[in-house]
Amino acid sequence: MKGAIKGNGGAVSIQVVFMMLVLVTLGAFAIVSARVNYNFSVKALEWNRMYYALEDKAERFVMEVDNLLIKAETSASGVNGDFSDAYVKIVFDALTAIGSVYPDIAVRENDGGLYAEMNFTSDINAQANLRVVLHINGDPRVRRYSVREWAQWQAPAESAGGTGLWNGLFD
Repeated sequence: MKGAIKGNGGAVSIQVVFMMLVLVTLGAFAIVSARVNYNFSVKALEWNRMYYALEDKAERFVMEVDNLLIKAETSASGVNGDFSDAYVKIVFDALTAIGSVYPDIAVRENDGGLYAEMNFTSDINAQANLRVVLHINGDPRVRRYSVREWAQWQAPAESAGGTGLWNGLFD
């Protein structure tokens, strides 16, 4: 009987060694996973800061446009003639005038409506952008404006001088 018990002593040692290998491997995976999660959360924090800084700029722009629309409505109400035409002209002139504060603003009349377009670029990352397009309604008593586009986008990174993708044309 003693010989049988002595013969099983090596199996326990192998199990202990195997258990240690499993625990060390799982511990290493846990450490690597924690580091990857930390790096990802730092990157997500940077992107969130960048986006909300852009959104702050865009909200301030919308606030200024809204203030201009309120002033234009007051000015147009005192004009004799067609209220809508006078209002749209006053708004167009006012939006063009804020070009000193927002030099990239684009004011255009399209499809019977007036549009104010502005693209904001991040101070931290030149490729990160937020595009805002406002449709100015002709009758502010119904609704002064509506947001047609509020889109975050990234400019493509510059080529490192490598071979570009095929454009589909044979030279």
